[in-house]
Amino acid sequence: MNGTGTYFDGEIARGRPVRIALGSHSLVIADEDGGRTLARWSLLDMRLAGPATARGAAFGNIAEGEARLRVSDPALVKEIRARVPAAARPLRRGPGAGKLLAWCAAAAASFVLIVFVLVPLTAERLTPFITAETEAQMGAQVRRNLVRVAEPFLGETPRRCVAPKGIDALEIMLARLDPEGAYGVMPEIWDVDMVNAVALPGGHVIFFRELIDEAESAEEVAGVLAHEIGHVSRRDGLRLSLRAAGSAGLLSMVIGDFAGGVVAVAVAEQLLTSSYQREAEEAADDFAFAMLTEADVSTSGIAEFFARLHEEIGETSELMSHLASHPDLASRAAAAEAADQAGADARPILTPAQWQALRDVCEETVSLP
Repeated sequence: MNGTGTYFDGEIARGRPVRIALGSHSLVIADEDGGRTLARWSLLDMRLAGPATARGAAFGNIAEGEARLRVSDPALVKEIRARVPAAARPLRRGPGAGKLLAWCAAAAASFVLIVFVLVPLTAERLTPFITAETEAQMGAQVRRNLVRVAEPFLGETPRRCVAPKGIDALEIMLARLDPEGAYGVMPEIWDVDMVNAVALPGGHVIFFRELIDEAESAEEVAGVLAHEIGHVSRRDGLRLSLRAAGSAGLLSMVIGDFAGGVVAVAVAEQLLTSSYQREAEEAADDFAFAMLTEADVSTSGIAEFFARLHEEIGETSELMSHLASHPDLASRAAAAEAADQAGADARPILTPAQWQALRDVCEETVSLP
């Protein structure tokens, strides 16, 4: 059956008069003037593009995007609908490119808002409700995950340093700073070539051997330990873990990692390269200065440590993680020097023999669980 109609190709708004040839399996749309075929539609793909009226009906093709064919001949409309039952169903239009772009932009903006605003805010609000027991369990799990990611991230398999006299020296240092054990800190040293120390949830504090090697006095190490105890007291490691878990959880949902592997690795890596906000770093520094002063330990040690690292490593080296984060090392060194109140009351935190034992603590190592 043949007829005429108006064809809209979906690229320009103006329609053109066309000839229509309805076959058993397809509908051919040809130029009215020259008979040139403009389109060939499978009858299986045809759908109504709007309600049929006394003036005819418009048809679309699910394989042809925005193209439309308006048929005015009631007999031809009836025949098309009779031959193609699917043509009785309306054409479902997909969103245009503009809408897709708008949706993508909105989704991206929502993701950024969630990751950088809502997740940190939720972590901040949730932290006070986490019990000490739960935090301890989280800390143990994060430590295990840290062992998992350390080798691919650092390029070496870490081992725990256990030379007895060195461990004793570290415990003596901790007892001097926190004689009552009020913060439940559990320090350890890993044989890793990285100038860093990290505070995990639940009181775990991990020193990496290169930091001990870099230090020139026991007071410098004590300053770093006091700083990490400051993070423990504020539960910064827990807060950072919750924030990393929330952000990684969103990524897990996107990529379909419902087993949680991305979350576990992300939390461990975030702590390994921890970079706290300026307020958290300044608070941990202030805590360390007060703790050192209370223990009759000069803050000049940590001041010298910061100053030397600033000269040797710089502010943005990957060898430094949160020790080189805000505020900058030079400012932190100046603040530590200004906070020195021990004066004549300052006492060495370790004897020379104990300090040497601490430096040699990695002469004996064991594998990490």
